[in-house]
Amino acid sequence: MPLSAFVHPEGPPICVAEYARRLKSILEALPTGVVLAEAPSGRIVYGNSAIEKMFGHPVIYSKDKESYEEWVSFHENGDQVKSAEYPLARVLAGEESPVMDCRYRRADGSLLWIRINGAPLHNEAGKLAGAVVAVTDIDALKAAQTQYFHMSRELHHRVNNALAMILSITNLSARTPSDSGTFNETFSGRVCLLGRTQILLCQNSWDQIPLLEVLATAVDHDLSRIALCGAPAAVQSEVALALALAIHELKINAERFGALSVPEGSVSLRWTSKERELRIEWQERGGPIVHEPTRCGLGLNLLQKILPPQIGGPVRVEFARQGVCASFVLKAAEWATAAA
Repeated sequence: MPLSAFVHPEGPPICVAEYARRLKSILEALPTGVVLAEAPSGRIVYGNSAIEKMFGHPVIYSKDKESYEEWVSFHENGDQVKSAEYPLARVLAGEESPVMDCRYRRADGSLLWIRINGAPLHNEAGKLAGAVVAVTDIDALKAAQTQYFHMSRELHHRVNNALAMILSITNLSARTPSDSGTFNETFSGRVCLLGRTQILLCQNSWDQIPLLEVLATAVDHDLSRIALCGAPAAVQSEVALALALAIHELKINAERFGALSVPEGSVSLRWTSKERELRIEWQERGGPIVHEPTRCGLGLNLLQKILPPQIGGPVRVEFARQGVCASFVLKAAEWATAAA
């Protein structure tokens, strides 16, 4: 069936062949793939250059609608699309506007997500004369949808983790003897620290986080008396939250009882890597004489009981007379070197 059979001349008296030529020029200029089939057989009579470019092979002129499986496509579950499932065949079977998303196997073997929209073509008498489908490349759309799905799941997971962390802090804080003013101040500080860390994680797409940024966030960018020093490194997002909370506890303790409680005091926060381990050290200097605590408060509980499983390595806290010293060791799986 020639292409001219699909054209109904209207307007100025131009021959059918001229309309067919113009229509073909229009179809060739479209960025969307177009395929035409005659009725009732379903024989494919035309495909534009966009379809050939999209699929990487010449148009397959299937002889009838039972032969559409020559165009090899797959459903999302991996099953091959059968001839009768293609919108072109469904239009010929009586459907008005069938739509299907599938993965087409291109000439090079790669799979491309496409969307096929079908529509009927009628002759002057209103009878079905053929069918047309428009084929659109939706590979980028599907990739974006997949990424959105995974990000939504990840966000759900992270929010649950944050809520669990807040619940743990609440329970531990409530069991730690303190007056209401102290409780409100320390609890609010911990929750605010979690909020700042969550923002940092989000800015880094929940991937590896630069260690310098984690530590700076933990000390609330109070770098006038806290010196940060170390080679560029990054930590896993799960570790970042626990590590930030641990450094925050050390800072709060230093502000109350340690080096940061007096004007001449200072803190050195350094990190070094050796033999697939990352060691982070907190060292206070110039503060009051340190005494061993008589009870284990929330901060010490976090450092000695909660943090080690999170970072995959030991935590050591020493109450030396000249200043509190703490060290954390991260195993290779929890950190990586990073470019400066």
